[in-house]
Amino acid sequence: MTDATRIRRSSLQAREAILVAAEEVFAVHGYAGSTSRDLARAAGVSESVIYRHFGSKSGLFAASVLAPFLRFLETFSDTSSRYLAQPLAVEVMLRLFVSELF
Repeated sequence: MTDATRIRRSSLQAREAILVAAEEVFAVHGYAGSTSRDLARAAGVSESVIYRHFGSKSGLFAASVLAPFLRFLETFSDTSSRYLAQPLAVEVMLRLFVSELF
């Protein structure tokens, strides 16, 4: 997408588009295989917009991949604590972990 064909978006819309695109690009290419240019192109923004919102590629990775995963772990931890005293707790917790992860 060239500068002339980029869509005008609000700052919030641009941030959301970057996060969605980053999840996809990082999932396919990994952190090391993803460039800021790839990320910007996938989100339909300029690289400067990524840096304005996230500061760096690592900041974007933290926001798009690490933060959601850490929220999942926190939720799983809270939810699973209810099952610890039950018989078959390990099986229940594993099923819960997999179902919530996916």
